[in-house]
Order: sequence, then structure tokens, then C-alpha cells
Amino acid sequence: MELFSNPELWKYLSIPLIAALIGWITNWLAIKLTFYPLEFIGIPPFLGWQGIIPSKARKMAELSVDATISKIGTIQEVFEQLDPEALAEYIIRTIDPRIEEYVDEAMLKEHQTLWENLPQSVKQAIYARVRKNTPTLVQSLVEDINRNVEDLLDVKKMVIDQLEKDKRLLNRIFL
Repeated sequence: MELFSNPELWKYLSIPLIAALIGWITNWLAIKLTFYPLEFIGIPPFLGWQGIIPSKARKMAELSVDATISKIGTIQEVFEQLDPEALAEYIIRTIDPRIEEYVDEAMLKEHQTLWENLPQSVKQAIYARVRKNTPTLVQSLVEDINRNVEDLLDVKKMVIDQLEKDKRLLNRIFL
């Protein structure tokens, strides 16, 4: 019992406990300061702080997107997984019930007086012709998209821009 009443023992036993507490607090603070605050607080450029991840949002977003794209493949590879015929059929099924509406809208915009004065039988013939040509047009469109999807859709830029704007979302990726 004499051992536990020795004040020197308590001094030595408290050292690892205090060191562990200080280590835990500094690690917790370092992690918090890595991610927060999202926007700069203080007097720019030297007096203040912004989390490391939010302050380098564009670079961090690029790293994240590059790592993700390397795992899932390019947009061309993803698009090639889609069945072009099934995609074309879906588009046709979606467009077909509204062909009259689309033709009316286009004709009223381009040639309003002519369209309003055409007999209904001529309009019906135009609707039928558009309906007949839609599958060929849609198939051609899907093939063009498939060939040029990388030019049409820059997923990397879209995701990077969004992550740069929404720093909270960027933080969630790294947390």
C-alpha cells in the first residue's frame, strides 16, 4: 500500500495519460482543421483559416474523379454497355405519343400562319410521315451519340465543377 501513496508514482503514471489526452486532442483538431471551415474565415490572405480540403477543392475533386473514373471506366465505356437498339426503342416509345405536340410546336414556331391554315388532312399526313421517319432518325441519333459521347458529355468536368461548388459534398467523399 505504501507504493500507491507515493506522490512520485502518481507523477510518473500521469505522464502517459496526459500525453495520450494531448495526442488525442491534437489529432482530433488536425482532422477538423483538414475539413473545416468550408470557407475562409479571417483576414485574407494570411490571418485566418480554411480547411485544407475545401481550400484545394478543385485539385481534390480532380484527384477524386480521376480515381473513380479509373475504376469504373470512361464515359465511352459506360455508354457502350447500353444497348443502342434498346435505347432507340425507348426514345421512340417516349416520343411517339407526343409527335403531334412536337410537330405543332415546331411548325407554330417556324411557320405559324402556314401551319394554322393547313387543312387537318395535310397535318395528319405530316404527322404520319414524321412518325414513319422517327425510328430511322432516332437510330441515327443514337449511333452519332455513341460515336461522339466523349465530345458531348464531359462527366469529369461536370463532377469537378459540382464538387468545387459544393465543398460539403467534397468533404463527405474524403471523410
